[in-house]
Order: sequence, then C-alpha cells, then structure tokens
Amino acid sequence: MLGMASSGSATALDFPIESDASPKFWIDVNYFRGQDQKTKIEIYYSVALRELKVSEMGEKLGLFDIDLTVKDSQNQAVFTESRSRGVRPGPAAEPVAESRGVVDQYVFYLPAGEYKLEAKVTDKNAKAKSSVAAAMQVPSFDNGLGISEPQLATVITKDLSNKVFVKGNQAILPNPSRRYRYQNSILNFFYEVYNLTATPGDSSGNFQVAYAITDVLGDSLIVIPKQMVSKPGSTSSRVQSFDIRGLEKGEHVLAISVSDPASGQSAVVQKRFFIHDPMQDVQILPMTNEDIKRYREQIKYLATRDELQVFDQLNPKGKEAFLLNFWHSKDADPSTAVNEFMQNYFSRIDYANKHFKGKSGGQNTDMGRVFIIFGQPDDIGNHIMEIHKKPYIVWYYYQSGQGKQEFVFVDRNNEGIYVLVHSTVEGELKNYNWRDQELQ
Repeated sequence: MLGMASSGSATALDFPIESDASPKFWIDVNYFRGQDQKTKIEIYYSVALRELKVSEMGEKLGLFDIDLTVKDSQNQAVFTESRSRGVRPGPAAEPVAESRGVVDQYVFYLPAGEYKLEAKVTDKNAKAKSSVAAAMQVPSFDNGLGISEPQLATVITKDLSNKVFVKGNQAILPNPSRRYRYQNSILNFFYEVYNLTATPGDSSGNFQVAYAITDVLGDSLIVIPKQMVSKPGSTSSRVQSFDIRGLEKGEHVLAISVSDPASGQSAVVQKRFFIHDPMQDVQILPMTNEDIKRYREQIKYLATRDELQVFDQLNPKGKEAFLLNFWHSKDADPSTAVNEFMQNYFSRIDYANKHFKGKSGGQNTDMGRVFIIFGQPDDIGNHIMEIHKKPYIVWYYYQSGQGKQEFVFVDRNNEGIYVLVHSTVEGELKNYNWRDQELQ
C-alpha cells in the first residue's frame, strides 16, 4: 500500500467523462498550483473524428462548436468560453480507435472549492448536439507537501511547435479519454510536486517517489520501488513513461506516492485509465455493397492475391474485421493514435482521383496505380509536344541500391489518358521497343 493522501493531493476518479450521444466527445481535467492563491485548471477535450459529418459543399470539412462553462456553488458562471473548429475526418474505411479525435485544452485559474463543469459539442453539419456535466473539486496546493494530478498523455515530445501543450522544455499532448491500446501502449504522464522542504541534514536534498498500477479492486499489477530524486527547489516537475503492454483490458489506477524526508510529509495521488482493444471497440464501418466495393478498390494495390480472395469470401462482419487488421498491420508505429502509412496511402488515392484522367476514376488508371504504390516521382520527363510523335511522359524514381527506375506512359489516342507501356522496375510491364511500337 502507498499510504493515505494528504490534504494537498488531488483525486479525480470521476473523470474522464464521456458524452452518451453523437457527436461523441471526452472531457478530462487536471489541477496544478497556480498563482495568487488560485489553482491552475486545465480542461482537455477530444471530439471523435469518426462521428463528425463532413460538409458536402466546397471543402470537405467536419465543423463543430464546443461550449464550456464552469459554475460555482452559487450556480454562477465563473468561466465560459466557446470555440469553433473545422477538421478533415479520415476516409470512411479508416480503422481509427473510437476515442481518436481533435484534442485541445482550456486553461484558467480558480480558488479551491466545489464547481460544476458543463460542456456541449454541436456538429454544425449534422445539426446534432451532445453534452456532459460533472462536479469539480478544485484542490489547493498552498500548504504542505502536494502533488498535482498526473496529466496522462498520448505523446511527450521535445517538439515545441504546438505551443498550446508546452510545459517547460517539453510538449505534453493530453489523452482526454485516458484510453490506451491493449498490448501496444506506453503510459506517458506529467506531474508536479509542491512545497518540498530543504533543511540541514543528509536527506534534505532529495525526496522519494514510488509508483504503482492497480486494478479497480486495489490489487497491485505493477509496482515501481521508491526512487530518490534530487530537489531542484520547492517545486519539481516530473515526466514518466511505463510500458503497460502486459496489462489486461479494462480499468486501472495509477498511483503516485511522494515523501519528503526533510519535512516528514507524504502525499499520494491516483488517476484511473483504461486499456482497450481497438479491434473490439464500436468501430462499425458502413458495409453496403457500394462501401465494400470501395474498400476493395482501396486495398487492391497493397493486398496479395490470396488476401483479396479471402476478403471476397468473407461476410460483411468478416470484411470489416479484415480491413481493421489489414490497416493495423501496415502501421509503422501502432503506439500512436495516427496510422501515418494509411493516411499517406489514402492521400495518394485522393491525389490520383483528382489529377489522372481515366474512364473509371484516376486511381484505376496506370498513372494512378503507379502513383499510389510508388508515390510522387523524383523526376518527370514531359514529351507531349514532340512533332509526329504521340505524347508520352516518363516518371523517374531514384531508389536506394537500385539506381534510377522509370515508368513510361503514352497517350495513345490523344485524349489525355496515359497508358503504361514500359518500366524498368521488376515485375512491371517491359517493352524495350516501345519507342518504335508506341510513338508512331
């Protein structure tokens, strides 16, 4: 056991809160020592991308408003702010986790006490609204040893380009849902220790920190022995990461215990979080015949012949599971919320459909296929105005260890549709007499 919490500790096991209607969103809160006897309050929110309706006119955007109000015990508003956001949701077949979304935060200061938080999100395209409300017990960190709540994060980075999430020399990207992937996650968190005491003596320059992760019954699952930490002053900011891939699915509690030998004081904070399996979340993909046809078109250049045969034989539920696992297997860094490979692949499909002319969509043309598989050419040779020759274009790729590779496309009928007639890439069409056979 880690001991009892002091009056300077914060325990918010009622958060995060989740809306029960669409658009689904999550709210979390963290308390830090502020200024002028006020507590610094950070409220984080995440709006689920998958539920936002995309506008049909003009630029395809998901549009939403979020309204946040905090009221005191007299039901008077002490903080209120409204924001509007426009985002580009991922493709319909994108296997995102249920909680993945737009993440942002509010920061303000209030005296310690009881408050009520109210938040509402409006999907402006769908004309849909959802809301949440919860009590807030704002602590004071002015007296005695105290610990802020640990801010659970998806990423802690030295990249300070997003100023909103910067703390000191690091950016702490919050995880408002406190959800982490089963068998594939690192628990990152940030916290602060306050009112450390320095007095003459051998132990005055250090304080002790211990960590534990328990299940909801209080049974210890991970225990990190006490560590001696040098005091940088009366306040210490701490960053920690734990490998939690061995934890079972469900709710867990992170506990942090701090002891200051110089003062004899100790404090404990707790924060719950959740391990979930994104493959078992409610991730229902639209599975009409047209949707299934579109999904197959999206994977046909990546999947093997056997994989496509398996996909074709599955029922709709099986096809959905296949797609989720297929894209998950392509993710170079599954510990993050973003599947960069999939995003890049879908952006290539979108580019091909917009820029390559064909009778059945740009992604189904020869140029579209090559662009989707190999990406943007490193160099392009345009030969569309040569006298007495059909227009042709050569794409060049400079591949490591293979030198320059090329794809030759010819507009056979002078209609702007370019057909692949030759390539030096292994497994692609080869015709070393293409100049004589195709350009005349």
